[in-house]
Amino acid sequence: MSVSIVRIAAAAAFSVLASVAVAQSNAGAVIRVSTDANAASSADQTETRPAGKFSGIELRAPAEVVFSIGASPSITVSGPANLLPLLLTSIHDDVLTIELKEPVALARDLKVVITNPSLRAVSLQGSGSMTASGIHGDALNLSVSGSGSFVASGRVKTVNVAIQGSGAVDVHAVEANALNASVHGSGDLRGDASVSAIVNVAGSGDVRISGNPSTRIVNRSGSGDVRFE
Repeated sequence: MSVSIVRIAAAAAFSVLASVAVAQSNAGAVIRVSTDANAASSADQTETRPAGKFSGIELRAPAEVVFSIGASPSITVSGPANLLPLLLTSIHDDVLTIELKEPVALARDLKVVITNPSLRAVSLQGSGSMTASGIHGDALNLSVSGSGSFVASGRVKTVNVAIQGSGAVDVHAVEANALNASVHGSGDLRGDASVSAIVNVAGSGDVRISGNPSTRIVNRSGSGDVRFE
């Protein structure tokens, strides 16, 4: 084989390898071969999505979500222009779901800015992150599965938190009468409760609770830690 042929073959092999991107989906690591080596490198773009009535948010994409209380629902997404069509937002059964149509390699974050009159439930699946401000109402129900993170502020009567995996939840700025928490794995939780706190920890999770609740019930297995501050 001549030297020129060897060089051509090597260049072709390098081109194929350069187009392989590893992305994360709900099922785990996915190898995605693309003809575009810069799949997420196009200019950023912002667009407004249709928004109907909802009180819960389910995040299934590796996106950054910023939520605030507002008079009417609104959804704005931003990120690489060629990836925005793959970021789906839909509302069914009072829940706004944010997910990717297919696995992609993200060089930069996708961002979703949301306003709504209320927020009662949040579910994070995967590595997405969310911040929420001005939360109010009777209860806030949180579920984090994976390595996602959630931070919130506001005032509610009861906060219910379930963490599975290495996720992090910081709701110490949400003033609550009661906190009910379940942490399985290595997740972290900061919460607040002025009356009662019921905490179950299995694994190496870390829980810190402020508010000096008079009722404190802790069930722990593993090396996890629960502290009242």
